[in-house]
Amino acid sequence: LQESTIYKIRLVMTVGGGLVEGYTDVSLETAGLPPRSGTLLCVPLNATMDTARVLSAPDWVANDLPLTYQFGYMYYLGIG
Repeated sequence: LQESTIYKIRLVMTVGGGLVEGYTDVSLETAGLPPRSGTLLCVPLNATMDTARVLSAPDWVANDLPLTYQFGYMYYLGIG
């Protein structure tokens, strides 16, 4: 996909052996260039798993503002 571009998509659905047909049009607009020049910081970097940490992402630059981000983790308990 190209940055800052509008894409139009048409979804066509036919049911009942062609007896009924319908469609919908969807427009998607991509953002500008990807964010750049920043870093991801974790403080403290070295600690036990029980130690709380602070994550931050300073100095990022982007053409499309506001720039937002989320941090999280996934916990998976494998069974079997």
